[in-house]
Amino acid sequence: ATVRAQRLTYVGELGWELYISVEMALHVFDQLHKAGDKHGLRDAGYFAIESLRIEKGYRAWGPDLTADYSPLEAGLSFAVDL
Repeated sequence: ATVRAQRLTYVGELGWELYISVEMALHVFDQLHKAGDKHGLRDAGYFAIESLRIEKGYRAWGPDLTADYSPLEAGLSFAVDL
């Protein structure tokens, strides 16, 4: 399977994001688990990832940022040129 791996993560922890075709997703998932079982690899759900993101202070459009709040009100003063 062709996989694009980026050492970049939405949650701010060291990790990898993998971009693969839908057709190969199950195969890659199975192979990752096969290789990771001996290392204690476990699945983590969306809310686990969200808790890491919130802990890191990363904002997301929708739950944290909306058109109702300015970037300054959302705690993004470091990104605002006043």
